[in-house]
Amino acid sequence: MKKIIKLLFVFQCSLVLCLMTACKPQSEYTPERNISVVLLNGSHYSVLGENKQSANNGDTVTFQIELERGYKAVASFGDECEVSRNLSFVQTVTFSNVRYNMTSQIKTVEMSVHEFETVCDSVMGEIGISSTLGAADGDLFYEDDIISLTAQPKSGHRFVCWSSGNYINNGGSFFDYNPILENVDFANVKLLYANFKDITNTKNTLVYKFDDGIEIEQDCSVQREHYSRANTLTAQDLRERGIDCDSRMLVGWNNEQGEYIGLGSRIATADKEVILTPVWRDYTPSEYFTINDGTLTGFSGKPNDEGEIVIPNKVGNETVTAIGANTFRNCSAKTYYLPDTVLTVEANAFLNCDELKEFYMSDNIVSITDEAFKGCANFETLHINAYLKPGYTTNEANIVTESYDRLAMGVNSGIRRVAILGGSGTQAGYSCSIAAELFEETGEIVEVYNFGWSAAYCGLAQFEVINSYLKPGDIFLHAPEHYNGALCGETAVSPLTNEECIALTDGNPYVFRFSENNWEFISKLTVKNYANLFSMFTVFNEGKVKHWLPECEYSDYCTNVVEEGYGYRPANEQVFHENGTDKSFGGAKDIIPFASRFELTKKYMYEKLKDGVNAYVTFPTLNRSNLLLTYGDEEKAKAASEEYTRRVKDILSDINLQVLLTQYDTIYDGRYFFNHDYHLGYPCRDRHTVKVISALIDNLKSAGVI
Repeated sequence: MKKIIKLLFVFQCSLVLCLMTACKPQSEYTPERNISVVLLNGSHYSVLGENKQSANNGDTVTFQIELERGYKAVASFGDECEVSRNLSFVQTVTFSNVRYNMTSQIKTVEMSVHEFETVCDSVMGEIGISSTLGAADGDLFYEDDIISLTAQPKSGHRFVCWSSGNYINNGGSFFDYNPILENVDFANVKLLYANFKDITNTKNTLVYKFDDGIEIEQDCSVQREHYSRANTLTAQDLRERGIDCDSRMLVGWNNEQGEYIGLGSRIATADKEVILTPVWRDYTPSEYFTINDGTLTGFSGKPNDEGEIVIPNKVGNETVTAIGANTFRNCSAKTYYLPDTVLTVEANAFLNCDELKEFYMSDNIVSITDEAFKGCANFETLHINAYLKPGYTTNEANIVTESYDRLAMGVNSGIRRVAILGGSGTQAGYSCSIAAELFEETGEIVEVYNFGWSAAYCGLAQFEVINSYLKPGDIFLHAPEHYNGALCGETAVSPLTNEECIALTDGNPYVFRFSENNWEFISKLTVKNYANLFSMFTVFNEGKVKHWLPECEYSDYCTNVVEEGYGYRPANEQVFHENGTDKSFGGAKDIIPFASRFELTKKYMYEKLKDGVNAYVTFPTLNRSNLLLTYGDEEKAKAASEEYTRRVKDILSDINLQVLLTQYDTIYDGRYFFNHDYHLGYPCRDRHTVKVISALIDNLKSAGVI
């Protein structure tokens, strides 16, 4: 009996010690005390790996469990237990902040199943379906499963979109364009249709795909035949077809490679469909704008995260038709988008917006000048979006556009390109086919482009477009006439930068005449390099209204093209003059002063040539009869031409640009010119082509280029 009492006493003492220990402050516990945690197997699951883990107070321990198919772990018994659900039948159980020895179990519940079905026309394509948990039975899948779908068209077919309820062309609701769908929430979508299309007989077609399942097709066979742009749909076209272009702004298209294409910019088609998807911009909230009788007068907001301001087409109930003076003064946006409702942009509208780099406007603006952008010294890129279809260019302008389009299309062809730039003397003086044949005799296959048009047109604008499409190995040949525009352009002080720049000739909106068929060309110009760029756009649109620009059909291309197919060659260019007599048309008078213009041309053009481009300058064709009238005799005319050549070579001696021949080498008797002292007639044009291109080829051989 005494022994029993003694044992009870010892137990009571131990209990008191434990209680005393429990009442001690937490800081007196040993933090490294080892404990153990056990997770028991339970109903519909088993523990993988070691089922007992040692830990210290405050540790986290994890167990892997494998669930039976059709069950999920939804809760636990024990201290601070979490189940990491990765939607598979192997899951992770976590016990965090462990403080005592623990034995626990997991609670499982049976998963429900849902029906999910896919349908397609098996002739056109097939569907692949997979899931994380696997189908429960046939078209039945476990709840919370992740299903992935793949639509694969068969040969001669194209996947269009997924739809629910039925096929899209039979009343179904658009679901998604992506042929690969992941994370489908089939609890809300019970049935999906894969829509395919037969394209075995489809080519030269643009397909515009919209985010509500609408597809609009455009046959581009005529445009492709003439290398002209496909007439990408304008916002006006889309409104007429019921597409919503008012709640957000349509600013262009993306092709399947993710390349941006502006509204009214060209897109090459091939013997297949080319798919375009719209690029939208959300309007900047209208409450930040003030408006008075359609004219924006103020802006109190800030650019979006991309540095953009997208001007809405309406503020309140008023349509925005004009941007008033000082509306965006000192604004920090980098990019501005104007809606196609805007017809007027007043002077100083964007005063001192020195962050402005990119500007989008539509081609229906009737009043805008450079004065709208005073102090915008970093303004680089102008995008013109088509609101109107092109219809005010001449056949000659169409042909010029076609040459630029062909150059753009050949960027990735792998073929060396030869671009010849100059005025109408270049247009009349070079045969593309003969130049290509001369290269072919050396074993070199090239494509030759004649960009001659008029010496009155700003050479810099033409050069910037051409230079943007040249690639290393290509050849650039400048054959300027003795005219300021043909060399580079007239100088002026820019309202944007208050520095010297090149001015477009007053009243001559030529750059817009050949760009109307492909507004992409305008985006190649560096805006701050020009004066009168916006003023000339106003002149261009005035020409439409007043009809001094002839209206013509968009498809009315190339009616005057003969021989190699590119270049303006009316029949009267192909004959000698009456009785083979020499004649002067009153062209160039004193050629020597024009040599100094090469300083400006070097600064703005030649020094901007892309690296790797082989660059050359040659001299224009001149009428000997006219030079004799100016200089009196042959020796003086020869001396003047040699002095001109020497000065040009001196100016260009410090840059990587070669001068071909001399001015005297390109002087011909008056009988060979048909209506101007720069315009050679056939067949002297061919003789001149052989002379210059042969010199070019010899130089390329010496340099090891070919």
